[in-house]
Amino acid sequence: MLQMTLTEFVLLFVLGFVAISFLLSRWLRKTRLVYITDFQAGLRYKDGVDCIVLFPGTYRERTEKAPITVVDKRPTHFLVERIFYQDALQSPSVISFAGAVRIIDPALAINASKEPINAAMAQIREELKLAAPHSLPNSTPSGSELLAKTIQDEINEKLQAAGIEVCGLEVTETWSRPTPLIPTSKAN
Repeated sequence: MLQMTLTEFVLLFVLGFVAISFLLSRWLRKTRLVYITDFQAGLRYKDGVDCIVLFPGTYRERTEKAPITVVDKRPTHFLVERIFYQDALQSPSVISFAGAVRIIDPALAINASKEPINAAMAQIREELKLAAPHSLPNSTPSGSELLAKTIQDEINEKLQAAGIEVCGLEVTETWSRPTPLIPTSKAN
């Protein structure tokens, strides 16, 4: 039987503690804590392919094997002012919109673009500029709400593939200058 003296036992215990501390410190240096708050989502990629959506909480990230990307899911408000166009009656018109953009599917949004909100904003501006000329200026509240709802549905159809949606779109300004009537010549 092996018999250890007290000094050998203490020495063996200290060496084991130093070895475990060394290995633990090396492992902790390769990881970092990631905090995901209530309005965020985390995406953990395994081998750069598989994506797992993480809910709010604290996670330890191994930087080289499974990085975590934090996505902000709060709505981002926007204002598109003074879009000049010719309306359906060929009158010079102006319309402005306000609304919010939010991420509904973090994995789709990040896979579509590294800056999903900025990419969506550019697409929203273009869609609003394209949709405005097809509208008739209607300054009544119900007409503006109907126009905003129709345009919002069209935009959301296109943004759905990127995991983003527009919510609360409203017309903030609309006016149209009436087209002057062109007098017709009377036949003598």
